[in-house]
Amino acid sequence: MLSHSDPERIACLANPGPGVCLANSLPRIRLKKKPLPVSPRAPWGTATEFVAEAIRHNLLIIPGNVFSRRDTHFRISYAVDDATLARGLTVLRELARRGA
Repeated sequence: MLSHSDPERIACLANPGPGVCLANSLPRIRLKKKPLPVSPRAPWGTATEFVAEAIRHNLLIIPGNVFSRRDTHFRISYAVDDATLARGLTVLRELARRGA
């Protein structure tokens, strides 16, 4: 099983040529542990419609139908700094209250 603390093994698996492993020549990388994306239900319309409105407000979220056949949820990534997260939540709350 791969873990965030095993970059050499990840590098070897990424380049699985016979007897080739670049792990020893690569700098050591520390990966930040971030939570998985969250997929809330769109508060109005389809997820695609809700995401389009969010993008008009400079907030990038991803409609769920990119990952499945349903267009009901959207994805939020937490892999940003706290200020960006706070701004994103403010925009999402405003959009949810406003409705379609």
